[in-house]
Amino acid sequence: MKVRVRGLVIGLAALGAPAAAAESTPAVVAAVYQCRALSDDAARLACFDKAAADLEQAETARTLTFGDEDDFPRFEGAELKSTIEGVRLNQVGRYVITLSDGTRWLQNEWVKFVFEPKAGDSIVLRRKITGSYRASTRGTAFQVHQIG
Repeated sequence: MKVRVRGLVIGLAALGAPAAAAESTPAVVAAVYQCRALSDDAARLACFDKAAADLEQAETARTLTFGDEDDFPRFEGAELKSTIEGVRLNQVGRYVITLSDGTRWLQNEWVKFVFEPKAGDSIVLRRKITGSYRASTRGTAFQVHQIG
């Protein structure tokens, strides 16, 4: 993730992202854009190096996020017992399950369901030792990750 984020920001800077959008641009990202204005190669490189380090620090501290990846409260517990509010299939045929607390979970693995999940079903999500989550509903267990 860190490499992609830095690559994205530096790529946007190289493509000339508009300065007008800087109003909502975080300072650590704006610093990358400002490096482009430097004409001295050594100074520009030093500027980009510092900006990349600042980006990494902000990302590590979770003060900088891109898109909506962290615009929702993440479930961090060991187990969650809930009720399914809604179920839909995404474009590739995997389930997106919305729980009664409003969290959304995406099926990560292909499994043959004994019974298809449906609204009103009970569901249990358990955190595995690796940090991923396993959902169990209607006799089928499958890996999921939170998307909302």
